[in-house]
Amino acid sequence: MKYHWLINWRNVLTLILIAISSTLFAQKTQKQSHSYNDIKRLVSMKQKGEAVLVCQSILEDKPNYYDVRVYLGRIYSWEKNYEAARTELQKVLLKKPKHKEALEAIINVEVWSDKNIEALEYLNTALNSYPVNEKYLFQKVKVLHKLDRTAMASQTLLELLELNPSHKGANELNKKLKIAQKINVASVTYELNVFNKIFSERHLLNVTLSKKTKYGMIIGRASLANRFEKKGMQYEIDAYPRIRSGTYAYLNFGISYSSLFPSRRYGVELHQKLPKSFEFSVGLRYLEFSASNPKIITGSIGKYYKNYWFSLRPYITPKSYGTSTSINFIVRNYLKNANNFIALTVGMGVSPDERGRLVNDESLYKLKSYKGSFGFQKTLSPLVRARFRIGYFLEEVQFSLGDYSSRYSFSGGLIANF
Repeated sequence: MKYHWLINWRNVLTLILIAISSTLFAQKTQKQSHSYNDIKRLVSMKQKGEAVLVCQSILEDKPNYYDVRVYLGRIYSWEKNYEAARTELQKVLLKKPKHKEALEAIINVEVWSDKNIEALEYLNTALNSYPVNEKYLFQKVKVLHKLDRTAMASQTLLELLELNPSHKGANELNKKLKIAQKINVASVTYELNVFNKIFSERHLLNVTLSKKTKYGMIIGRASLANRFEKKGMQYEIDAYPRIRSGTYAYLNFGISYSSLFPSRRYGVELHQKLPKSFEFSVGLRYLEFSASNPKIITGSIGKYYKNYWFSLRPYITPKSYGTSTSINFIVRNYLKNANNFIALTVGMGVSPDERGRLVNDESLYKLKSYKGSFGFQKTLSPLVRARFRIGYFLEEVQFSLGDYSSRYSFSGGLIANF
């Protein structure tokens, strides 16, 4: 009887071990049953999470299945998980430096994550192995163009067009690069401000000349104003020196001998690009008027989202009676490219840095003001653009607090590269 009980337990244990072994064997068989085409099918069905699990399952048994590892890197990059994508793709390139699909995938990762310097390094590596690959050459041209290396981009583009003179993308980009090589820009803008009561109309004419240098953009500006039955001129120079990749400064100096403008104006601001298409800036303005010398703290926070750009900019002016604050919010929708857009601006408060009006009296900073404008810029030809804006301002009257005056603003101009 004792032995019979022992035999029964042995049978039970044997059955359990057989069940476990069968399960493990089935799981292993299931792992091995997955194929590369299964992964693609799951991705086409928008089941990327399941596709990742299948990739990982296959790679557990076959870590050197490079096609699967590259595809896993691609899935991560499509989901904007760029660090994970780099990890997988670099594992392949470490053992197979010339793996064409891995190079192509990691170049896309660097471009999509705005790592253009890194993208250029991988493109050079790829072209060392595949010197007549049209796709790599075209990507290199676009990356060089983003990095403002116009001369190198043009040279690479010539290499591509020698290989394939009918390359559609290369021919279109060649036209853009020829325009980009026109580093001088001239513009003329006229602004008219009309009031519904009390004040007479005001006119402002701006003429600017800009030049792109290897250090950044330099802009000269002359402004002619006709306000309060007076005329006056102001001369300015702006500079946008590059400090490092993603960081640049704004510098401004202006001079005028007319009471319609500050006798001197100074500006400095530091701009920094941030991750996830954000940008940030902080700066100062200093204006010298006959009645006051306002010091203005300003800055901005901006965000690019798809074809939109959002920007919020405050102006904070500390004064003896307290602090005056004004704020502007801009939404810009880019259409075909950066030179074609529509823009909406709303804001409140009075800023001494606002060029559409003269703010040289401390009492004006305390006035209530609300504003909104709509504008657009459109390409007329490859080298010429037109700009127009219409705005409405509701402003408290200085000598009649609580009473408001409406101001209508109209401006238009032409911008040309040469």
